[in-house]
Amino acid sequence: MEKEHKWKKFFGLISFADYQAAEDRAIFDFNKTLYLTEDVDKAIEFLRKQAAE
Repeated sequence: MEKEHKWKKFFGLISFADYQAAEDRAIFDFNKTLYLTEDVDKAIEFLRKQAAE
C-alpha cells in the first residue's frame, strides 16, 4: 500500500483506517494462502484442490 501511495506516505497522510483495510485485504485473500507442512502428500493434495477451484 505504501508503494502505491508514495506521496501520501511522504506527507504522513495515510490513516490508520487505510492500514487496517490493507491488512484485511491481505489476511482474507485466500488465493495467496501460504501452506506450510512437512508432509509432501498433504502439500500435493492442497495444490490439487487449489488447481480445481
